[in-house]
Amino acid sequence: MSKRKNRAKIVAQMRLASSRKPYYFQVYLWNHIDDLKAYFEVDDDTLAMTCFEPWYVDSDTGQVYINPKLGEIHYARDAWNVNVAAHEVQHAIIHRMRLIWPPAHLIMLDEYADAEEEIAYETGNWVEKVHSFLWEHDPPKDDSGKPYQRQDFGLPKYTSEVRYPKSGVKLVKKTKKESKHGASE
Repeated sequence: MSKRKNRAKIVAQMRLASSRKPYYFQVYLWNHIDDLKAYFEVDDDTLAMTCFEPWYVDSDTGQVYINPKLGEIHYARDAWNVNVAAHEVQHAIIHRMRLIWPPAHLIMLDEYADAEEEIAYETGNWVEKVHSFLWEHDPPKDDSGKPYQRQDFGLPKYTSEVRYPKSGVKLVKKTKKESKHGASE
């Protein structure tokens, strides 16, 4: 049996409900970035962390069993800005699309535009709720009366390699003719 880790340095938490009940993510705010890193045993440039709950697919029936708690998002005081908050929410949204309606592979199809809207609204809602939660529990430290600018952690340095999926689906490049006739880019 593994030893339970200490979460005593979490200063606030909230439930981030999905529009598809009963699913949600639990959001945590740690007192300091070093506390978050110690908990996850990472020693790098990590500023936040999104973790997913396991799910189970019955190999006989194909039935998927999903925990209502889809995962956790962890932030730390003085180690977040809107970019960091939205980045972790995006991981959560992608995981949401793996498990519950609407699935990611349908979002790209024109006939599922309503599903795209659902995900877009969910993303905006979650970013707003997380940002408000973080702002409430880790307010600005500047009393100058000027608009507060949180630390800029710089542009991400990660760019993924362009490659074709194992499924055989090909990336399609628009022709100049399609682009000139108002097709969306």
